[in-house]
Amino acid sequence: MDTLLVIDDTPDNLIFLLNFLSEHGFKVLMAHNGEDGIETAEFARPDLILLDVRMPGMDGFEVCKILKSKPKMKDTPIIFMTVITYTLDKVKGFELGAADYITKPIQNEEVLARVTAHLNVHKLQRQLTQQNQQLQQEIHRRQQLNETLQQELELRQQAELEREKALEALQAEKTSLAKRVEERTAELRVANSELTRALRLKDEFLANISHELRTPLTAILGLSETLQESVYGPLNDKQRNSLRTLENSGHHLLALINDLLDFSKIEAGKLTLEIGTVSVNEVCQASLQTTIDAARKKQIRVSTTLDYAVETIQADKPRLKEILVNLLSNAIKFTPKGGSIKLEVSGDTENGQVNFSVQDTGIGIAQEDIKYLFDPFVQLDGDLNRAQEGTGLGLSLVHRLTEMHGGRVSVQSEIGKGSRFTVSLPRRL
Repeated sequence: MDTLLVIDDTPDNLIFLLNFLSEHGFKVLMAHNGEDGIETAEFARPDLILLDVRMPGMDGFEVCKILKSKPKMKDTPIIFMTVITYTLDKVKGFELGAADYITKPIQNEEVLARVTAHLNVHKLQRQLTQQNQQLQQEIHRRQQLNETLQQELELRQQAELEREKALEALQAEKTSLAKRVEERTAELRVANSELTRALRLKDEFLANISHELRTPLTAILGLSETLQESVYGPLNDKQRNSLRTLENSGHHLLALINDLLDFSKIEAGKLTLEIGTVSVNEVCQASLQTTIDAARKKQIRVSTTLDYAVETIQADKPRLKEILVNLLSNAIKFTPKGGSIKLEVSGDTENGQVNFSVQDTGIGIAQEDIKYLFDPFVQLDGDLNRAQEGTGLGLSLVHRLTEMHGGRVSVQSEIGKGSRFTVSLPRRL
C-alpha cells in the first residue's frame, strides 16, 4: 500500500483528500502546516507528497526546498496544490523539484490520475536506479574478476615453471635420499641388534647379580639375628649395637637388591602378577608394620584412615604391599624429624576403584620436577634428598607395578608443606 502525505492548512481539503484517496487504496497522512509536514515526512517517509502552495508562515515553496535538500527525501515526488495560474510560480515550483501541479478547486479524477501516474514513474525510476546500480556493480565485479583471472593465469604460468624446476630438484634429492636412507638403515639395523643384545645382557646381569647378592646377604642377616639372640654366648652393649647396625644395613641393602631385581624383571617382561582377593586392612597394617621402626627413629607420627566399606580388592598381595611400603618409606625418608605421615584408603564406587593415599609433611616437590618422579634411577636435587641413600627405583617401581594392576598414580605437592601420593587401583580385575 502506497503512503501519501497531504500538507494543507485548510481542514476541508484535508478531510476530502483523506476520504477520497483512502477509498482508492492509499494510506493517507495529514499535516496542517509546513513545519508539521516536514516533521511527518522525515518520520514516515511517504511515497508521494501533496503540498499546498499558499499556507501561513512557511509556504509550500519553502517546504519543498527544505524537503528536497534532505538526502532521504530528495527523490520523493511532490505535487503542488494551488489556485495560482501564474507561469512564473509554476516554473519556480519545478525549479525547486516539484513533480507536478494540481489546481484548486480539486477535481477527483485529476488528483487520482496525477497521483497514480507519478507514483508509477517514481517506482520505475527507483527500479531503474537499482538496476543501474546493480549493472555498475556487475561491471565492476567482472572487471575485478578479469583482473584476478589474469593475475591467476600469470601466477599459474610462473608456478608451472617453478614446479618443473622443483620436480627436477626433487628427483635428484630423492635419488640421493634413497641412497642415504639405505645406508642409514643398514647402520641402524646393526646398532639396534647390538642395543637389543646389550639390553638383554644388562637385564640378565642385573637379575643374576641381584640373585647372587641376595644369597650371601640372607646368610649374613640370619647370622646377625642368631648372634643377637646370644646363641654363641653373651654379648656386651657395644657388640649388640654393632650387630644391630649390621642387621639394619643388611636389611637396607636387601631392600635395594630386591628393588633392583624387581625392576630388571619388569624391564625384561618376566614379572607376572598373581591376582587374588586381598584384605585391604591386612595389607595396610602389614605395610605400616614394615615401616613403623623407621618412622619412630625420626619421631614421625603415623596415622591411618580406612574405608571399612572397602574390605577386599583384587590384586597381587606382595606387590600391593611393595607399592605401599615404597610410598610409606619415601614419605618417612623425606619428612623431617617430628613430622607426620598418613595412610588413607577410600572407595570410589562410581569408578569402581580403591584409592590408597600416603600424605606427608615433608620437604615437598617443585611442580617442574614432578614429571621426573617416576623415572628410574632419578633422585631429585635437594639437600635432604642428597642426604638419603637409595637407588632411585622406589617410585619407579610404584608407578610400574600400579600400571600392571591397571591403575594410575597421581601426585599433589607443595614446597615446604609436603606431598600426597595416590595410587588408584581397580577394585576388581
